[in-house]
Amino acid sequence: MRTAMQPDEFTQHIQSTQTPTLVEFWAPWCAPCRAMTPDLERAAEEHRDGVTLLRINADSSHELLRQLGVMGIPTLIGYQQGQEVFRRTGAQNIDGIREMFTALSANRPLRRGPSPADRVLRLGAGLALVILGLSQGGLLLPMAAGLLLAFTGIYDRCPIYQTLAPRLKSLLRKWFLP
Repeated sequence: MRTAMQPDEFTQHIQSTQTPTLVEFWAPWCAPCRAMTPDLERAAEEHRDGVTLLRINADSSHELLRQLGVMGIPTLIGYQQGQEVFRRTGAQNIDGIREMFTALSANRPLRRGPSPADRVLRLGAGLALVILGLSQGGLLLPMAAGLLLAFTGIYDRCPIYQTLAPRLKSLLRKWFLP
């Protein structure tokens, strides 16, 4: 467990360790970080033989955050054999934290996208908005909102989105990170 780390030191650590690593970027003033800490430490203890938890204070590691493109805290990044395998930003509940540790220790991908119930809810609400727009004489705003809402239920399965999303993220990083 560390509090500050320089980019070259971080890269060397991640590249040299054979143990899967979950990196948490946190700050002492961050309320979601503090709320998540007990669950994170509990899950780290449960998986102490298979996954290393590396906690890095964002306030003391600005260059590393910039290099990795960390835009918000808390951010959790999973590494396997020196490669980033997933990233989650925002406070996670205990089930989400355990899922990250389990995925890293089992060397399997972390489930991405909405849960099945959330997919059905988004698709149903989107369809309802499209039907509302059609029933009101073809109003474009509710129909567009419905299509967008429905897309949020399936975006992670869309090959066009999967192709364009990394490119868009790269462009956004170039534009907004010096």
